[in-house]
Amino acid sequence: MRPNDHHINQKSGVIYRIDCLFGQDNYVGETGKRVLTRMHQHELAVRPKDKLSLVAAYASTPGQGFDFEHVRML
Repeated sequence: MRPNDHHINQKSGVIYRIDCLFGQDNYVGETGKRVLTRMHQHELAVRPKDKLSLVAAYASTPGQGFDFEHVRML
């Protein structure tokens, strides 16, 4: 997430959207945690290709990936 979005990073109990880096796809999620914490969890799940993570499964597809730096609140 962008550093200037500090107020968004600290929010919890929100619905968020992560856009695909290479296309029109996106992932919509809801979290009771701080958004920054949840994005960090998604990023950690993608690295070892966590089989229980939908974000990791999508990101491990060739030519796909998520833009964790520009998450949007819905």
